[in-house]
Amino acid sequence: MPRVVWKNKEQEAAEWRVVKRYLGEYAGTQLGSNHNDKTTFIDPLTKKQVYLTHRYLRGADGEIFVKSNGKALGAGTFGKVTFGQTENGQMWAIKTSPTTVILPEKGKVNLLPSLLKESDIAVDLGKARRSFQGKDGSKCYQIYQFLGTPLDKHLSENALGEAQRFDLAIKIAQAVYHLHAGSYARSKASYAHLDLKPANICVDDQGQVHLIDYGFSEKLTGTLSRLKGTLIFLPQQPVDTSKEALDIFALLRILYLPELFRTPKDWVTRADSHKEGVVSLFSYDFVEKNNLTLLLDTSDGRAKDKSIIFILCNLILLRWNLAADANLKKVLERPRQFNKNYECLVALGFSSAEYVQQIITNPDSIERFKQEQSNLLKLNQLGLDQGVYINELLASPNLIDQFEQYQGQFLRLNQLGLNQVTYIQQVLEHPEQFDKDYCYLKSFGLDRAETVKKMLDCSESRLALVEILLEAALDEAIEDCRQRGNQKKLTIATFLKSKIAIDPMNIILKNAVNILSHRSGLLKSKSYEVAMPYLLECKKLLEVSEQDWNAMLATGYGFAGLHPGHEHRTFKFYEQYMDKHDGRLDGLSLTVQPQ
Repeated sequence: MPRVVWKNKEQEAAEWRVVKRYLGEYAGTQLGSNHNDKTTFIDPLTKKQVYLTHRYLRGADGEIFVKSNGKALGAGTFGKVTFGQTENGQMWAIKTSPTTVILPEKGKVNLLPSLLKESDIAVDLGKARRSFQGKDGSKCYQIYQFLGTPLDKHLSENALGEAQRFDLAIKIAQAVYHLHAGSYARSKASYAHLDLKPANICVDDQGQVHLIDYGFSEKLTGTLSRLKGTLIFLPQQPVDTSKEALDIFALLRILYLPELFRTPKDWVTRADSHKEGVVSLFSYDFVEKNNLTLLLDTSDGRAKDKSIIFILCNLILLRWNLAADANLKKVLERPRQFNKNYECLVALGFSSAEYVQQIITNPDSIERFKQEQSNLLKLNQLGLDQGVYINELLASPNLIDQFEQYQGQFLRLNQLGLNQVTYIQQVLEHPEQFDKDYCYLKSFGLDRAETVKKMLDCSESRLALVEILLEAALDEAIEDCRQRGNQKKLTIATFLKSKIAIDPMNIILKNAVNILSHRSGLLKSKSYEVAMPYLLECKKLLEVSEQDWNAMLATGYGFAGLHPGHEHRTFKFYEQYMDKHDGRLDGLSLTVQPQ
């Protein structure tokens, strides 16, 4: 961003004192820094001689502008634009144009009416100060707010991501929409720009978009009577086309230049236009990936019958991956209200798909967002800006304290994809218990979504933990048996796993311990060793005595049916059952003795 550069603060202050004393009151009067003029002035405060290092200009309303000695901001057909600044630091673009020019085909031409018209529109839009002429009337000065970097330069200097490009496209479309709607005109007049192109769109330091250069602008109504504008951004037949449609066509070309497209003169390739420095916001790949072709394509050179608000609403929905037919239909019922609500969301700091979906589903929700802005912003800062938390907070604003206190627990739910209302409410009711159980699962490497869900779905967390641990034990055993080719024990372990959530946990545990601890020789059972950490935790949670545990452990082939005095079957029982049923355990019950 350009700035007026001073030698030091003392020099700056001294020059402003001098200028306020010696600069004439007539608009257009200038003073200082002509390279051939080394005039010095007496500082009214210090009485010392001061040489002005910059040139100063008196404005129409008495303001004083200091002009930068640096490179001009730009040059048009007749005028030159330099950078200026007022004493308060506000930046301005000062356009100096001759009031008359000599043209070969026309002779002497008076430019003043068109210059004043351009300036009047900019003033009406709050973008400029009143224009004025120098004392001799040969020059016209137009003072515009300095509104940032031109779009083409902004794109070349910044590597923008997809979301940033979408946001920029929406802001550009909104700027055109508001120009057409007369939203910011003091007279409430609706204007057509008629020279929209990247060079006439600026992006400021805050990322806001502004339209500049209203030299071709007219009232919105009616059609174009004579050719004007920049050819690349015009349809094949611009004359007699509605001025509104011309701006919309130019907007589409700014957003996306097709590979080959028609202009009023001929066909042009995207590559050739790039060689001339013309850029577009979206690339071909971007447009294809985001399903934008139908919305943005202008390759045939025909003016489109799409309204600016239709394009704007589509861009917003596509930006947030919300372009379902149902959403578009809902939005187009009140498109202007939707855009207004969206602008409000962005201003409030609520730019996310969840908030956008909220204003689609319930447009009036924006009022609640305004009321609860501070709490909702805090929710965003906590990383809990998903729709479910928003709804919970809007229903009970006091929940913000719990969301803040137990942020870690809710972020875990998000990470696991378990941020549904029922689970959020459970954590709100028992945050410490959830944290304790989650940490317990994590200590065994079982903090996966399906295990945490199982824990939350069970009314008694202790039984849920037993079920999770027992399933983990059997999973380890199944994998071990599969690797070692122990088909019989693999079949039994798989069968026992299938009984989880069907039969009592204590019975499954007893069977699992006996079967997995079974060994045919002197060596310890490998499948029991890999499952043992989980099984021992089950023992602890179910409060199984040491005596009962030892009774579960296999001591060899043992009894053919139920283990004497206990509710579990031996390995030999399962082995004999499988021999009679083609190696299968289908239909076997853990609680009913087979006939």
